[in-house]
Amino acid sequence: MLKSPWLGVPRCGALNMHGSLLPKFRGRAPVHWAIIKGESVTGASLHYMREKPDAGALVDQESVPILENDTALDVSIKVAEAAQRVLHRCLPALLAGRASARELDLSQGSYFGRRRPEDGRIDWRQPARAVHDLVRAVAPPFPGAFTVVNGCRLEVLETRVEGRSATRLARRACTRRTVLGTRTAWTARGSRSCAWRSITGASSLGARRRAVQAAGRVELMRINLGVT
Repeated sequence: MLKSPWLGVPRCGALNMHGSLLPKFRGRAPVHWAIIKGESVTGASLHYMREKPDAGALVDQESVPILENDTALDVSIKVAEAAQRVLHRCLPALLAGRASARELDLSQGSYFGRRRPEDGRIDWRQPARAVHDLVRAVAPPFPGAFTVVNGCRLEVLETRVEGRSATRLARRACTRRTVLGTRTAWTARGSRSCAWRSITGASSLGARRRAVQAAGRVELMRINLGVT
């Protein structure tokens, strides 16, 4: 982080374009955190820099939607386009020294730290929606979400959430490549083929049992298999 002497060098002030609607999601990986936290909107914020990260006065910002199945890459592209529009609007006034800014109320937002590849590990005790949000928040080109089944690492690259009733899910459990419910019990025995069969629902008894317990499901659209 730059110290005050350096921040005071630019004639028009030191500014930063941050990938969230400040003061929300200050800090690192704002797009990823917004998706993980289930936000439906984020944006780009142009603000003056201070020693404290993302805490300076706000010049302008523009919101963008986060759709249900948007990945972090999808949202990042939207945010980048919004940032371009914000800068285009503000640049003349900034250069002329006439740009207005308002102080941020930091109590209305939170600071988030960095994310690591290990943070993509799926906790199957979480609701289907939370699993879906994690998967799309770290989907390629980022490190990706994963789970480990008897030493076999499964990378979950794309998901969908369906909130159907347990009865209807049970009827279709063995015909769709799904992981059912919030407490999925994996039945793989260590080999890649067994892991794939357990996901596709070839084990009908286990799949139906999980379906009956389900409040929703996460559908695995693409999977990479690898041994840890």
